[in-house]
Amino acid sequence: MTWFILVAVVLVVLLIVWKRGVASQSHSGNRVFYGQVHGITHKNQDKTSRQKIIDSCFEGEELFLIPEPDNRFDAGAVKICRRNGEQLGYWPGGGRIAGDLAAGWTYRVTIDEIYPFSENRRKHGVRLRVEVLTMSRKTEAQRNKEK
Repeated sequence: MTWFILVAVVLVVLLIVWKRGVASQSHSGNRVFYGQVHGITHKNQDKTSRQKIIDSCFEGEELFLIPEPDNRFDAGAVKICRRNGEQLGYWPGGGRIAGDLAAGWTYRVTIDEIYPFSENRRKHGVRLRVEVLTMSRKTEAQRNKEK
């Protein structure tokens, strides 16, 4: 009986890791990775609540990455917005997304999960699924050269 429970737990863990892998491929063969929206408890410049905006979002909704090079805190800031322009927050700083966007990379960004905070269940976080659609011409050329 103990072995059965152990095997069941291992299978569940493997299924979770497989489903939510850090980087994987989509059905189209494109690279897929996941990230969290940052700054979701702050208000936007127009004083709208990001939490209220998140409350009206849905899993699977397509979002857009918008570079914000004039951001006074981080020149590499990338806003995460809905189709109507409402801002949910920011892509985590210190990454390469801003540079890749400037170089011509394109992504399909969707909401993978909206989840309640453990310390305050009325507030929600957002996990994103990011699929690489195209890379810069330079990156594509290097990749093809390596094949």
